[in-house]
Amino acid sequence: MTLSNNTIIGIAELVVYVPALVVSVFVCIRHGFSRSSGWLYTLLLCLVRVVGASLQIASQANPDDTNLIIAAAALESIGLTPLVLATLGMLSRLVDWVNRELERPSITIIHFRTIQLFVLIGTILTAVGSSSSSDPNSPPTTSKVSIVLYTLAFIGTVVILIFSTPHRQLVPSAERIIITAVFLACPLIAVRVLYSLLTVFIHSGVFRRYGAPFEVHLCMASIEEFIVVAIYLFIGMRLVKLSKEEQGEILSRPWKDDQGQGSQSGGRRGGAGRLGRRKPRGLIGGLIGLIMSAITSRNEPERETHQGHQRNGSGSRQDEHFLVQQQDQYGHRQGVTTEYDPHVSRNV
Repeated sequence: MTLSNNTIIGIAELVVYVPALVVSVFVCIRHGFSRSSGWLYTLLLCLVRVVGASLQIASQANPDDTNLIIAAAALESIGLTPLVLATLGMLSRLVDWVNRELERPSITIIHFRTIQLFVLIGTILTAVGSSSSSDPNSPPTTSKVSIVLYTLAFIGTVVILIFSTPHRQLVPSAERIIITAVFLACPLIAVRVLYSLLTVFIHSGVFRRYGAPFEVHLCMASIEEFIVVAIYLFIGMRLVKLSKEEQGEILSRPWKDDQGQGSQSGGRRGGAGRLGRRKPRGLIGGLIGLIMSAITSRNEPERETHQGHQRNGSGSRQDEHFLVQQQDQYGHRQGVTTEYDPHVSRNV
């Protein structure tokens, strides 16, 4: 039996991703299964590729089963989710070192949450588009919107990398390997995202999802993904495990607890902020909470100033009332009528 192009790619992915899955489990055990670490998403990417490759091989034996083909196409597109989030996790660890030394960080929690929101919506639209499409070579509108969101999320990660690199002197020397790793990974991820854009918006010729020459998919998607996974797993074995105080969940890190308050004068910031005492919430809840917190913190100075004016005005009125009473009493005792003049002292 002649093997199809998709089956060849599926076999190749099983050969490389099964060992990578084992290594990623080891790395996650070493650093923890925290979502913010980045290596959990590397593990998920390996798992998605193993399952997707198995479906591609199964479709060879059942060519009339379109459900297998659609499921494999969905996993092929959803694979961008852990790829981008793994990169974002690496940058989050890098930004942790930078922002804890800065008085006014340029990269905030809102930037991370916005990128995660784009990825989340893109994942949902990809799943909806794959389930509603009867032809894997004709992607629906939802799939087109999802790949645009993936592209924006990737651009956001590149922007974070660019803004963080000038502060690399604030990062411990052993941790600076993250900068090199992400710089090496970004061009590969860019090619992978470009391939998805071409297959979704052109979806013909060599950029068909199925039936296209496997060399195109191999050179623009499979190889890039595996190299990125290898890079992240390599630095995962090189870097030391951070304590919970040094790296926690995305909402409980010190520089994200008191961000925007500007109350710390130099050095490291304390980690007992209001957000740090809360239980970490989901992506949407965390984003809404952070937006409300930012609005509240921005309005607090105005509210305090307004309340101060009210207190000052109230105090002035009370003083005036007191002076009038005193002068009325004085005038009553003298048998004369007095008029209050704020410019005249009551000390007669």
